[in-house]
Parts: sequence; structure tokens; C-alpha cells
Amino acid sequence: MSTVDYGCRLRYFDKVGDRYVAKKAVKELIHFDFHNLKTEYLPQRNDVIFCRNVMMYFDEPEQKRLVEKFYRCLNPRGYLFVGHAESLLGMTDKFQMVHHNSGTPTSEWRPKRDSPRRPDDRAARSVLRERRGTCPEP
Repeated sequence: MSTVDYGCRLRYFDKVGDRYVAKKAVKELIHFDFHNLKTEYLPQRNDVIFCRNVMMYFDEPEQKRLVEKFYRCLNPRGYLFVGHAESLLGMTDKFQMVHHNSGTPTSEWRPKRDSPRRPDDRAARSVLRERRGTCPEP
């Protein structure tokens, strides 16, 4: 937590002993869930999808289908995180890499869409929030 801005630590975390935990209000904005990526519908309008070190176990057609599903399910300014052994390069042109940290085994992708910027107060609350809905198959 030493790399997290002190103001952010105060606003979003409580110190419990020598650890930090997310405040209750922050936890209520986040929905964690597991899905069978090959068969199930996925929630729509996700701000963030973490799919790390999963796609590498699927064949190429299934990977492409999954990436298309993620594209439909992400908010225009949402993020898709994949593992270090995975890449969307050459698989689709609907995403652009926005960050690759060689020290962290992940890369960050954003859908290529023109969308209006969110108001600042909403942007802070929207990170990692999943809204209701399902993402249908094509």
C-alpha cells in the first residue's frame, strides 16, 4: 500500500492492524462472480473483466468467441485484464492495449469505441462495478 496515494488510502481503505481493507462502501460497488465462459451468458456493462490465464486453455476459435463476448459485455471505457501468457494482438481489432507492465504478469486492454467521458464523480465510483443484465450470444 505504500505506493497508493495517502489520500486514496484514507478515502477507500481502513487500516486494521498492519493491513488495509477496503471500506464497506467500496465493497458494495464491486461484484465478484464466476462464470462458465464456454456456455453462460455474461453480465453486461462491466467496467472491468479479469480473465487472467484462462484463454490459453481454449483453442483459437473459442478464444475469438470469448473475446467477442467480452467486447459486447464491457462498458465503452471498461478494461479487460488478461494474463502474461495471453494477448489479443492478431486476434481482434476491437481492443487496444493501454498498459503492459513487464513487472506484473498482466496486460490491460480497452475496447476501441468512441464514447463520451464520464463525469469525474461517477468515474471514481464506477471502477470495478458491474451492473445488472446479461450479454447474449450473437
